Amino acid sequence: MLKKRYRIKKIKEFNYMFRNGKRYSNRCLTLIATKAYLPYSRFGISISNKIGSAVIRNKVKRRIRSAIYDYTVCNTLEKKNYIFVARPNIEHMSYTELKDSVFALFNKVKE
Repeated sequence: MLKKRYRIKKIKEFNYMFRNGKRYSNRCLTLIATKAYLPYSRFGISISNKIGSAVIRNKVKRRIRSAIYDYTVCNTLEKKNYIFVARPNIEHMSYTELKDSVFALFNKVKE
């Protein structure tokens, strides 16, 4: 599980990253990355109300958090802040497809 200190929660930080971040996308997610001012990486998740009910949105958030944790256990990341923005039809994806999608986005950032 991803610890709370590694999460981005404040609206000011989200707005800053949306304005100034570099974007990487695939068919179900968009990843926005900016330089971190802390000595570790932090992560945020943004899901629109268009995705589904609160139960579905929370399920997708849990899956994304789990995929991020799986990636950080195996690999090292640059010290950046990351926001994942969910796109439509993500609620129909299996966990393995979502995990592969998250891993692919992290690999795009490394390039």
